[in-house]
Amino acid sequence: MKVYAFIGPTKTASTHVKKFLSSHTDYLHGQNWTWPRSPYSGNHPAQTFDFKDLSELLLYPEEWSAYNIRKGHAKMSVEERYEWYRQEFRRVRSSSSSFSQNMIFGHENFMTISTAALTQHNSSAIPKLVSLMPWNTSAPLPSDSFAVIANYRKPRASHLESLYKQQVSSKRKHETQPFSEWLCSSFITRPYLLERLDSPGHAEVWLREGANAVLIDMEAAFSGGRDVIDVLLCDVLRVACGETLEPLNVPRKEVTYHAHVHSKSSGADKDILEKIEILLRRRDCYHSAYLLNAMEEGRFHIYPNSSYFNECKTLEGITHEEMNLQISSIPELDCFMVNANNGTQKSVEHETPLSNETAYIPLRNYGTNKSDEFETPSIAEKSLMSHKMNTSNVNETQKAVEVLKPPTVEASLLSYETNASYYLGFALILLLVAFRKKIRLWL
Repeated sequence: MKVYAFIGPTKTASTHVKKFLSSHTDYLHGQNWTWPRSPYSGNHPAQTFDFKDLSELLLYPEEWSAYNIRKGHAKMSVEERYEWYRQEFRRVRSSSSSFSQNMIFGHENFMTISTAALTQHNSSAIPKLVSLMPWNTSAPLPSDSFAVIANYRKPRASHLESLYKQQVSSKRKHETQPFSEWLCSSFITRPYLLERLDSPGHAEVWLREGANAVLIDMEAAFSGGRDVIDVLLCDVLRVACGETLEPLNVPRKEVTYHAHVHSKSSGADKDILEKIEILLRRRDCYHSAYLLNAMEEGRFHIYPNSSYFNECKTLEGITHEEMNLQISSIPELDCFMVNANNGTQKSVEHETPLSNETAYIPLRNYGTNKSDEFETPSIAEKSLMSHKMNTSNVNETQKAVEVLKPPTVEASLLSYETNASYYLGFALILLLVAFRKKIRLWL
């Protein structure tokens, strides 16, 4: 029996995937795949968004329990809910006398499990999920029995734009926050926001925890005239497909229909997006060595034919901190002035944040042997660094792609007097900005 968990991430046609799987359960069953039930669906297959419940249960069991009690939904304890899923997954396995029925489930909120591992060193949810699987514990676990599927969206900057449009400029929220203001403020209020887009990083986390992983390169799929559903069904699930690598006995319009799309422009400058594109791809390449090794072991696959590994031969990988610093230092974004004008305290409340998301702690260095023992620059240091780079005479394009080395422990341990001077200088800048009109009149 094979089990696949679809983990998104957000803004990668994840709703399109879930809607297709949850609305074609009879077709899937005929191909030896089951989309299971949920605690909310009775005797019917789970609805499109039902498995968000499982992701939250795994990652934040205490918060899950408190929320359900507050909403009056608490008919089960945390352990009872775990047992419910365990029994449901066993039911799927036993539905075939030869145990050949496979299972797929998921929700883009499962990306928060790997995001927590990347940002908070918390990977406890992954073994919890594996413990729910219907394996015969007396027999060895088959090497390909459990895997996660993540969509990999390119161009990378378009993924970021789509996230912006969802969070800020959707009609439901009636927001008009400019792209540059949204992005610059996120480096202070939500510094791990861009880590959600890191599909190769999500894959690496699950691989390190013992699962297999699959990436679907959306750009490669579309350039070949295929939909992400085509790749999922034909390349990953291996259902019956024709010579054109399209699933048989499925109406084409049901495969290609995308209803959940934000078409409004982000308004972002083209030059800014080009520089961000390079930096996001370099972040992707940070994981390439580990993923290539996993591919050689047969534990990682990327479909269809992808240029990912070839691109990473010429792009040097960078850490999440390095990426954030370099994006915030792009002169055209002017993050220093944006955050100064907002008092560096502008909150982003467009969606529920991850637990402890605003606590800026060093990331685990997945993909390299670099030491974790370095401190992240303070907000004041990052702002001053950004201002210094913005006013230098270095070529702007070179600044966008320059590698910033992580600070050593010794370099990061500033004296009390130095820290005080940084904060004093930053406070003076804020005062000058706040009273610039009065100062101009006085002069």
